[in-house]
Amino acid sequence: MKYTVKEKERTKDKVEYSVTVEYAEIEPFKEEFFSELSKTIKLDGFRPGKAPREKIEEKIGAKLVTEALGRLLPEVAYEIMQKNEDRPVDAPHYHLGKVSEKDGIEFEFHFVNYPDVKLGDFTKIKVEKKVEKITKKDIETVIKSIIRSSVPPQKIEELTKVTYEASNVKSKKEGKPEGKTIKDFELNDALVKELGYEEEKTLDQVEKSVEERLKTVKEEQAENEYHSKVIEEAIKLSKFEIPDMFVENEVKVYESQFNDRLTELKLDRDTYLTTQGTDIEKKKEEWKKQAIEKISVDLVLINLANEHKSVATDADIDAEIDAITDPAVKAQYTNQNAREYVRSVITKQRGMLKLLEIVEGKKAKK
Repeated sequence: MKYTVKEKERTKDKVEYSVTVEYAEIEPFKEEFFSELSKTIKLDGFRPGKAPREKIEEKIGAKLVTEALGRLLPEVAYEIMQKNEDRPVDAPHYHLGKVSEKDGIEFEFHFVNYPDVKLGDFTKIKVEKKVEKITKKDIETVIKSIIRSSVPPQKIEELTKVTYEASNVKSKKEGKPEGKTIKDFELNDALVKELGYEEEKTLDQVEKSVEERLKTVKEEQAENEYHSKVIEEAIKLSKFEIPDMFVENEVKVYESQFNDRLTELKLDRDTYLTTQGTDIEKKKEEWKKQAIEKISVDLVLINLANEHKSVATDADIDAEIDAITDPAVKAQYTNQNAREYVRSVITKQRGMLKLLEIVEGKKAKK
């Protein structure tokens, strides 16, 4: 199509173009709409679709131009955005100016563009994975906690040596603590037996079992902390600007989830926030920080996956959904929005694997 275009603005929140289209470009669109409408329009004295063109145009002239413009503007805008490699995150907004056969059709359109992301040199990232050592005291603390929650205090007193501390229960008359509670106790096989475990029947066996579980937990914690630090450094090395709309939409999601939880608990929002020493504006500031962190992670990982051509395909999504065994859960992934969510999750996982591969200088484990 024949037109002239000028870029008026380009920021993280707005891309705007000013366009003038030659008037002749509207004619095919007018003809298209006329052809559709003339088949059904009713005019006195004529059967539908049989009235003379000039009679039909007299009746629908203004509507014909309006409808044609409604089809022409998006087509021109799409062509411009393609040429400039724009990636709008929503539909463009249009403002129609002058329309004349002599000067053409003048209009402006603007939209929020998907942010340009310049990924950093991730080989520069140096992060150490630290797994905390498990001490005898850690194991003992866990076992005692299990016993406190499972074995009656009287039985603990009966089976082992204990030390006591004053109870927090106060006498109504004197206002002084009365009674006593178990402060600490020794571990032994008799206490362990009270837990009724099928496999671990001695203190030594329970200690080994707890040690293995603690080891797994601490390794998972270390792995999660390592991943968090790696992506944090990757974000620092990358360059991008997050559109305000991205953050605002994410905050709306957080607020909606927050309100839903309070509704389930039958709590008034303002009353609850007051008891927590905060208000909705402070909560929104918290959500805004969380949103920026989340979006930053998404931008880096998705763009990294895209750069290495590992964005999830429709086949990947189908395989992931097919693996769901619960029919009710699987039914939730039949619509396109749910499928795109799955695509996003898989793509970000692949982006993280690629990031670890780059940082560690070797093929990341899948």
